[in-house]
Amino acid sequence: MKFSEELNAVISLVIKAGKEVLNLYNKDYDINIKEDNSLLTEADLLSNKIITEGLEKFGYDIISEEKNFDKKDYTKKVWIIDPLDGTKDFIQKTGEFSIMVALLEDRKPILGVVYVPVLDKLYIAEKDKGAFLFYNNSYKMLNINQSKEIEDFKIVVSRNHFLEELRKISLELNIKNFNKMGSVGVKFCSIAEGKSDLALYTNSKMGIWDCASSHIILEEAGGEVLDIYGNNPEYNFDTKKMKNGFVGIGTKDKKVVEKVVKAINKVLGL
Repeated sequence: MKFSEELNAVISLVIKAGKEVLNLYNKDYDINIKEDNSLLTEADLLSNKIITEGLEKFGYDIISEEKNFDKKDYTKKVWIIDPLDGTKDFIQKTGEFSIMVALLEDRKPILGVVYVPVLDKLYIAEKDKGAFLFYNNSYKMLNINQSKEIEDFKIVVSRNHFLEELRKISLELNIKNFNKMGSVGVKFCSIAEGKSDLALYTNSKMGIWDCASSHIILEEAGGEVLDIYGNNPEYNFDTKKMKNGFVGIGTKDKKVVEKVVKAINKVLGL
């Protein structure tokens, strides 16, 4: 496979970081609590160090969950890094955590990588070049061929909590099937693989690093990525949050997409 210099660099770095993370996985390690009450481990910091230092050669700005950047005037291209998405899953040893890196241009993702170290699964995508899964020493193109009725969809939800809003939306859509998973990246890549169909984040708590990598992977695989209003998600470099939520759907069928957006708006009273 022939990829851009940036993508080749990211692939090498996330695999390197993944090996170091796995070295800590079954050992004793420090766990800290950040100001927002989220968890932080040595693995988060080590992965962050490997990736940020490796990407500095490109000269683009870097925004990472584990590094403070106060700069407001970012360059045209910006790296977005989540060095360990699903820290709780890492601690609980579910295996469903990932390392995620994206490259944004004009605040839109043009490159994305999600690496799941425990499974050694690597998901990658570049704008207009398709999405791929590297697993068992070979690349497979991800191409969603969705013809299900929406009632047969599987909603992918967190292992650790199930929000009341999500329950109401699933009832509105008459969806009864659920896949429980950890990392946002793992959830969205499950849709890109065709193993799940819908992921819903309806509040403004998501960081831009939670979303950018899997956004382009799902889109390039043939899915749709929207905010709760049915618009393209907005990557805000000032707040670093996805203020209008983040929704992934395993189809571009306009009727299905409209049904999902309509159900979200009805339940949220928008």
